[in-house]
Amino acid sequence: MATHGLHRLGAVSAIAGTVIAGISNAMHPALTDPAGVVSNAAGSSSWAAIHWGLIVGIVLMQLGFYIVIGTLQIHPANTGTGEFGLLAAYTLTVGLVLWISVFAAEIALKPLADAVRADPSSQTGALTLASLADATATAAICVYFFGITLLGWALLLSDHHPRWVSVMGLTVGAAITFTVGLRKAFLGASNWTEGIPFQTLVVLFWTWTVILAAHLWRNASRTGDVARHVP
Repeated sequence: MATHGLHRLGAVSAIAGTVIAGISNAMHPALTDPAGVVSNAAGSSSWAAIHWGLIVGIVLMQLGFYIVIGTLQIHPANTGTGEFGLLAAYTLTVGLVLWISVFAAEIALKPLADAVRADPSSQTGALTLASLADATATAAICVYFFGITLLGWALLLSDHHPRWVSVMGLTVGAAITFTVGLRKAFLGASNWTEGIPFQTLVVLFWTWTVILAAHLWRNASRTGDVARHVP
């Protein structure tokens, strides 16, 4: 596939993933403690569909990020660009695996949560799985958004995208990693880590992803124009 075609694939994947993840997240019940998650799962007829949507969305976004990172390996502005790009790719991969584990666990929680209504003795198993998913989600936030922070830094070292786009990714990634992920890991859940502040940061992350994808598409157009004029 031509380079400009690959860039466009990355742009479309990132935007499509953001839209799917955003819609799924909007349909998701409010974040709460494990007992509340069990109750939400039992009371939602679209629980599994929501989490499948989150899996598809984050995988598509990841494909876009991989292609962005691939562009950093082509004529890097300095030696650190490619190295930080690869480190970001590895970190994002681990974060992706953790997120898929979280969403898969919450899909598996649905039948257990439904069973609690008929047999309260099932509550122990449901709460254990919900607690495991919650702990894994905290780890996923720390690792995944640290990967976004590294990607923002790699972009900042390169000349492939505007500096403000790089700074936005670096800032949003670091803010979520430290003020949400690590804060929850060491201080426990709070309104900041579960409520509007966290959701606002996530929306900023999605906005940045779309902006980055738009610049990737624009760069693909420029690459295609250059290729057409090369004898």
